[in-house]
Amino acid sequence: MTDELKPCPHCGGPAKIIGYDAPENWAICVNHCQPMGGDIPRIAEAWNTRHTDSDIAGLIIAARAVVERWDAPTWKDAPHTGIYINGLREALDRLQ
Repeated sequence: MTDELKPCPHCGGPAKIIGYDAPENWAICVNHCQPMGGDIPRIAEAWNTRHTDSDIAGLIIAARAVVERWDAPTWKDAPHTGIYINGLREALDRLQ
């Protein structure tokens, strides 16, 4: 696994790993959008595969749409659907 970093998914700026050989290493972009700590090479893999804010926003919108449709009779008849919907509700509540 390489420790080369893709550009920042938030601002598009170049990124680098700082703190080589330290107990904690950091991947950080030039604009310091959202630094990510960890060990090498896991930090590079995590940085290069993380989602953008718009990806997360899209997921939240989709989850809210599912929760809002919970009242449809066909969904309530499916086994375990209530458990999944309640889990989504709790996750969405924590994000607010």
